[in-house]
Amino acid sequence: VLKNTNQHVGTINMLVFDCAEIRERVQKIKLDERVLTNLIEDYNRCKGEPGITFKENKPWIKAIIGVTGGLNISQLNFNANPGYEHLAGDFEVSKSPIIGVSLDMLSPRLSERISFHGNLLYLTSKYYNYTLYNNSSSVERNYVTIELQQLKIPIGIRYTFPKREFTPYFNAGISSTIHLSSNSNWVQEVESNSVVDTNENEALAIKNKQFGLWGGCGVIKSVNNKLNVFLELRYEQTDGIAPFSVTQGLNSKISNFQILIGIRTK
Repeated sequence: VLKNTNQHVGTINMLVFDCAEIRERVQKIKLDERVLTNLIEDYNRCKGEPGITFKENKPWIKAIIGVTGGLNISQLNFNANPGYEHLAGDFEVSKSPIIGVSLDMLSPRLSERISFHGNLLYLTSKYYNYTLYNNSSSVERNYVTIELQQLKIPIGIRYTFPKREFTPYFNAGISSTIHLSSNSNWVQEVESNSVVDTNENEALAIKNKQFGLWGGCGVIKSVNNKLNVFLELRYEQTDGIAPFSVTQGLNSKISNFQILIGIRTK
């Protein structure tokens, strides 16, 4: 309630009124830790009195930069309606290396537990599916391959527990995946009366981006006074690769399980 009124101004003004240098600032003061801390530090200097500022040696803003790598295990699934039978079912699991960088932004003067966390992660995924349909007069075989070159940009909030030998943390947020390149190939074989007719087409027009949610947990260990190493397990689910124009007939999703290891600054 006080943040929306000026009641605090009168109280603060009474406490520091004997320092003329900061009286004008008090009239516009906000109930903000950083603003109030600076005001009291200036008041102590004005009066020539020693002061103790909690967390004085800690910065207001700090950036932690890291390099990460690991393994991405991905599952592509389509819930196909008529017209997309060649995409029906679960594709084979794709396993691929992942590399990237991370950034944490926090304010140690306010909290060393909570930070804004973001990544830039590069990976490639390759999915394969085979379907077989038997009709009364023919057999249809479908071979589908989908390849994606991706840049993932997950952002979110991280909470780090109090420091110990292995310090745990967890994080969660939203993710955006940009397709740097994509390709889908569909080979269809129709066999009738011992004659095989083969056709090759694009399996699906792939959209440019994916959006989703992610969450993970991990541990941090100190290696020296400048660097930490970390291990994290992360899960992500996105809205898949089917463009909006066909989602009514082709619902898709992609699930990613990631094992990330890396090193970062303190």
